[in-house]
Amino acid sequence: MTKSQMDHSHIDTDSLICETRRLCQRYIDEIILPYSLCPWAAPALSNGSVQISVITGHFAAPADIGRASTAARQVLDACTEEAIELVLIVLPQSTFSRLEMDDLLRHLRQARAHIEDQQGELAFALAAFHPEALPDTTTAERFIPYLRRSPDPMIQAVRSTVLRKIDPSRGAGTAYFDVKNMSLESLASPTPEPLRTRIAKTNLASCRQAGLDEMEKRYAAIMTDRRTTWERLRGRNV
Repeated sequence: MTKSQMDHSHIDTDSLICETRRLCQRYIDEIILPYSLCPWAAPALSNGSVQISVITGHFAAPADIGRASTAARQVLDACTEEAIELVLIVLPQSTFSRLEMDDLLRHLRQARAHIEDQQGELAFALAAFHPEALPDTTTAERFIPYLRRSPDPMIQAVRSTVLRKIDPSRGAGTAYFDVKNMSLESLASPTPEPLRTRIAKTNLASCRQAGLDEMEKRYAAIMTDRRTTWERLRGRNV
């Protein structure tokens, strides 16, 4: 998706929000869940604790990162209901590159720092998703961007309480150990791999076993749907 492919004129906002959520749901139903890419996605979806928030602003340059960060921060600040475990913030009218999405994520973390300081821990673990990435299977870590190819640029926010259910060793922000259980044996044992690393390795192995061709077909179908949807949205009001 390039800047030239985006035409923001004459698009009905309500229709844009509806279609963006639909495409995001396709991505969840056809890629995330079948390939078990997120260990917290299935439980959150089954108990209705996922919030898909669409930010309809136009973000086309690095200078817009501050505005995008403010809009995303407002979504998270307003999400005080503990029942919402997973927040997907989608930016369908953004042309940020994948690297610019990483910059947005850093900006958002800094903007929410005051809230995290007051709470004494990270309320949300954040990750950036973007539609453009090649399947680099050199390492599990380098394969992550390929699996995070959402139809539109997106920020995923998972409550830290959810991550602690999956990974009890996860403390306030970083891994921790209980001093009461400290022993010479525990100090000498290898440090457990971070949750991110374990998930990445599992995802790479699963996708290799299933084959990337089928995943690529599914993703291509979603992106074709997105292109025709945008053509319809633009034509509806021209």
